[in-house]
Amino acid sequence: MGFGLRLATAAERGTTGKTPPKRFHDAQYRKFSPIGRTPRDKPARISGSRPVWDDVALEDVARAIIDDLDAELVATRARILVDAPVTLRGSPTLLRALLQNLVANSVKFGHVAGIAPEVEIRAQRLSGGWRITVDDNGPGIPSQARDQVFDLMDRGSAEGVPGLGIGLSTCRRVVDAHGGRIGIADSPLGGAQVWVVLPLAMN
Repeated sequence: MGFGLRLATAAERGTTGKTPPKRFHDAQYRKFSPIGRTPRDKPARISGSRPVWDDVALEDVARAIIDDLDAELVATRARILVDAPVTLRGSPTLLRALLQNLVANSVKFGHVAGIAPEVEIRAQRLSGGWRITVDDNGPGIPSQARDQVFDLMDRGSAEGVPGLGIGLSTCRRVVDAHGGRIGIADSPLGGAQVWVVLPLAMN
């Protein structure tokens, strides 16, 4: 079915803005009141240990990531839409690191560009595999830089943005560990789309 996250507006909180944070979840939205915290910059990393494969419900992973990034999403007034009702075979830890890095990047660079970030996480089954996309409305990535940004410490056109430049390198390592492919395209939201194709089954 999918779900989304949207921040409560000032009108929804009341003119004083002192209404206690209201949270609820239905098929469409979770709402958060601003709590004034500053975004952190702690990209998820992966260790060198051997991955453990299991069935992974992607929407459950997305919910966990939204909880992890709660402060960043509130502070940047980000909106996250998830439409990924699939269960695939892979490493729960690595797939969570993959999505968390992609979502955190989208939120961070959109916010730095002065945009209220919008991020969409989608997944669908292909013949023999799965396609996962993370779209955003941020500044995008120039076509000539889309290969090199996956290199460790390469920051592309993001000079001046906090971070070590390891997020997309980590994503490539996760996808490689699953025998998949990763790339970047233009997003219908106006920014970048990171796409991942993973094989249908892992041993």
